[in-house]
Amino acid sequence: MDSSSPVGLVGADERVRKGKEETHGTGLRHDFALVDTTTLLPPLLTFSLLCLAATLPLASPTSNPDVALLLTKVKSALQGQRPNVQLATWNASTSLCLWRGLRWATPDGRPLRCDAASSSRNLSLASDPALLLVSIRLPAAALASRLPPDFGAFSALDFVYLAANALTGPVPLELDNAPSLSALNLAGNRLDGDLPTSIWNLYDRVTKLRLHGNALTGAIPAPPEANTTCDRLRVLDLGANRFSGGFPVFLTAFRGLQHLDLGANRLEGPIPEALARMATQQQLQALNVSYNNFSVQLPPTFAGSASRRTPS
Repeated sequence: MDSSSPVGLVGADERVRKGKEETHGTGLRHDFALVDTTTLLPPLLTFSLLCLAATLPLASPTSNPDVALLLTKVKSALQGQRPNVQLATWNASTSLCLWRGLRWATPDGRPLRCDAASSSRNLSLASDPALLLVSIRLPAAALASRLPPDFGAFSALDFVYLAANALTGPVPLELDNAPSLSALNLAGNRLDGDLPTSIWNLYDRVTKLRLHGNALTGAIPAPPEANTTCDRLRVLDLGANRFSGGFPVFLTAFRGLQHLDLGANRLEGPIPEALARMATQQQLQALNVSYNNFSVQLPPTFAGSASRRTPS
């Protein structure tokens, strides 16, 4: 090795230094080059790679699967491109009791107690695998992205209330996978597309379904199984959308339905007499079918009953 060119001295202005090595006994000489690796990546590319790394979701250190799902998928899906004040509380350095809009319980239904002063400092709660997410309540919380399909993966999620936000896209097909969901309120968002038929797979557990004031289109789909009665469903609010087609006659078979709002859509054709029977039998307590394109008025049997009722 040339003693005048030590390996450790590569000057800032001399990016490549040539040296020579002579093989003993052969007289052969080999050129080699020392390269400053800081010049291999252009500054703009290096900056881009750093930005990309900063946007990748971090692996969640928690042993609680519901917490991990919230941090790795649901949070980023709900907040969109801008940080959200409410969702900012969902982080590993904040006690689970202070995560905005969430309620937790044990598998036997006992709610997480957060009234003790120490609860707000207990960071170990997020790692308790026995805690289950039971409700998400974030109305008017400036949520501005697509509705995440991951809600269907929460085994104990009972209540979702995300009204008056700016959520976009279709109603996810995966919602029907939520085994415990009994109330869903997505009113006042910007959801669009067809209402998936799979929404009726919740028939054996959902009691309130509110999708009022979105931009849902197409015909209101019938349940995939004929003669579905949705006995637990009490409130169905599909008003102020863009639904078209005829009156969804299958709704008259929903034996537990008490509040029905189909107003301000693009429905047309006759109104079935069976709807009047629901009113005269004191089943329907509130009905709104106004501001549609129905070809006839309400049946005469509505007189003195549902025709004078207003939706709650």
